[in-house]
Amino acid sequence: MPDGYGLLHAEGEGGTRVTLATADVEYVRALAGASPEILAGLELPQDKFLSRAGWPDDWT
Repeated sequence: MPDGYGLLHAEGEGGTRVTLATADVEYVRALAGASPEILAGLELPQDKFLSRAGWPDDWT
């Protein structure tokens, strides 16, 4: 059982919003500390995250 979960709220091209969840909290912390230049165009490993369309405030 993981010690917690990390969530990323991302925007794709055209403003598409997505929430990504992972049990790798340290990975999310590293991303949170990265500069915008590093994050621009970054492709995240799909096997590390579960994805859900929208951000939590979009969900009904």
